[in-house]
Amino acid sequence: MTLSPAVKYLLRFLALAYITILVIVPVGLILWRTFAPGVGAFVESITTPAALSALQLSLLVVAIVVGRAYRNGVPLYDKTLQTILGERPCRVIVVSDPSEKPPAIPGAALAEAR
Repeated sequence: MTLSPAVKYLLRFLALAYITILVIVPVGLILWRTFAPGVGAFVESITTPAALSALQLSLLVVAIVVGRAYRNGVPLYDKTLQTILGERPCRVIVVSDPSEKPPAIPGAALAEAR
């Protein structure tokens, strides 16, 4: 099926209008409302201790996530959570005092703790 040039341009225009409505207009509104009080107010608000702490936390999370993007040369993001957890080594460390004798009845230690 071959489309005429007019239909091709109409489809392109509709696609660009759709992208404009969904992406460019909201981002433009956010920027407009952000800088409405002025650039000085914006700089003041992003240099508060809370904002700087949030930025540091965000950068830390990004560093962790980007660093974990590959494991053993294989990307993690195309796998399911079950596959990722299944491939990770898991250790359970049980620490007990050898001088304590185990309870005679399973679950008795829980009852004694109450």
